[in-house]
Amino acid sequence: MDFAESACALLNARTKNAFLSNGITRVDLFCTTNGALVVNEFESLDANFASNDLNQSRTAQLIQNYYNDILSKVL
Repeated sequence: MDFAESACALLNARTKNAFLSNGITRVDLFCTTNGALVVNEFESLDANFASNDLNQSRTAQLIQNYYNDILSKVL
């Protein structure tokens, strides 16, 4: 988890926070043959967050509500 959090922080620093990561961000990692963790990809708004359609729908609704709340505060 620490590695994924550090990778997100580095992504935000290098992109000057252009990557939308203040909601849910999924960090796909793999382990090399010598035991090092490597980031495969970052996903945010389009990430698959659950193992079944019902949970995916609930998570999508939570994300939508989260961003609607942010937008309603700034508009």
